[in-house]
Amino acid sequence: MLLTRQKTAAWTKLVALFASCACDAIAHAGAGGPDNLDLAKTVVVGTITDIEIKEEIAGRHGGKMVIGEATIAVSETLKGETAATVTATVISHMDREYAATCAQAGIPVYKAGDSGIWVIVNEDSSNGCVMRPKSSLSRVKKHLEYLENRQWSAPVNGLQAWAALTGERRRSAKFAVKNVAEETIGLPSPLYKGVLTGVVEDENGNCRPLLGVGQPLDRPEPPRVTCTPIEPGEIQYVHPDGINQFYFCLPNDLPSGKYTMRITLANDRPGRTRWREPTQAWQGEVTSPPVIFVKKGNNIWVEGEEYPWSLWQWIAMVYILCGFATFAAFLLRRALSSPGNRRLNLPWFVMTFVFALILWPILLVALAWMVKSRISESRKGPQGAPS
Repeated sequence: MLLTRQKTAAWTKLVALFASCACDAIAHAGAGGPDNLDLAKTVVVGTITDIEIKEEIAGRHGGKMVIGEATIAVSETLKGETAATVTATVISHMDREYAATCAQAGIPVYKAGDSGIWVIVNEDSSNGCVMRPKSSLSRVKKHLEYLENRQWSAPVNGLQAWAALTGERRRSAKFAVKNVAEETIGLPSPLYKGVLTGVVEDENGNCRPLLGVGQPLDRPEPPRVTCTPIEPGEIQYVHPDGINQFYFCLPNDLPSGKYTMRITLANDRPGRTRWREPTQAWQGEVTSPPVIFVKKGNNIWVEGEEYPWSLWQWIAMVYILCGFATFAAFLLRRALSSPGNRRLNLPWFVMTFVFALILWPILLVALAWMVKSRISESRKGPQGAPS
């Protein structure tokens, strides 16, 4: 009986770890996502030199998972205090019977010698550290630079606000607050009516709400709002569902034009903890700096960014280049020919013309589209936030 209870307890702990890692993967949208970079205490480039075993979790069928403290030799510090080594809690072993579950939950397994960019949010949690490949170093540096230089709102009762468009096509918006006070602040939950609102305003002053904002659960409003504590200097992302899973969305039928987006956090009620104990809630109204963007067709770009070319613009540019190249090739051939052979060679001219209008555009459009995709990818801020 005692052995059965021990196995059940170990299995429960293992399932809890899977659930925790899965929620973390959803919340941060992939390993080393932008929220991780923003919330991370330490971001370094380095290699694991040693892993010291901290805990072994036995599974129901005799398998086990090993959690250890990894020592990372630092070659470059991107965020946080500079040090020769840093530590992080990682999973260093997972038996085969849990491999599929591990992969589905997004739980990485590390070993000595693993090298990359280490994003450490919590050095004491096994799901508080992720590794990015060194090939993404330039993009990570650009993300960190953007986050460092972003514009926050003026503080209101100790809170500053920030918002940005995100995603591949700038369809979503994220919102964060920062505690600039000297004491802990109770952040009101966005699930209550009127706490979190967001609008998109056109040039004529017409406003439309962001999808997912101002749509709390259909339930009676309590006199107190549930609060989450934010420590001094801490940044907290505020999501419309309250569990760090979904971002806000722009209206799907938004016509072409110029718009301004603002997201506001407001509260005038006292607070309570998750255990329904009375506590001090932040009160006031803080609005993010305006995010100005232009929508044309399916393209959205933030003010200050270059307008993304459409496919037809790329095709037109390629055809112009092909025409110039063909004309230059024709003149070069005539210049290099002997004086007696400088007459117009009709078959050669027709072949060059066909080559210029059919083969060159196909090759160059494919090349231009690849270059455009790489440029667009490198220009994106954190998951598409303006850079």
